[in-house]
Amino acid sequence: MNQTEIATIVILIICSLVEITPVPFSPLRWIGRRLNRDTNDKVDKVSKDLQEHIADDMRTYIIDFQNQCLQKRQHTQEEWTRANNMCDKYEKFVEDNHLKNSEADGAIKYIRMVYRHCLEDGEFLLKEA
Repeated sequence: MNQTEIATIVILIICSLVEITPVPFSPLRWIGRRLNRDTNDKVDKVSKDLQEHIADDMRTYIIDFQNQCLQKRQHTQEEWTRANNMCDKYEKFVEDNHLKNSEADGAIKYIRMVYRHCLEDGEFLLKEA
């Protein structure tokens, strides 16, 4: 037997063992995790920062809309619909991402209260053109 035949037999034996008994430990995966630890940490941080940024943008919109209502600024029904959708979207986002929601609670309650009042009276502050 020459070296090529021996190498072929060894490779066949190794391949058959891998198929028959899968190894629960993957050395390549372990090495990959070790090599990419810093990258994974950075991706996790960017993901967390993005979640906070998205929540902050939604929160800002909600609080601004509440302030406009408190200042008696007129809104179309379309603006009300957008504000209510943003409130729903924000509450779902906070719940899904296990974030703390203390800043926008009062604003959301106020927006929904004023919206209900507009619906009960059958009119909004400003009719759409």
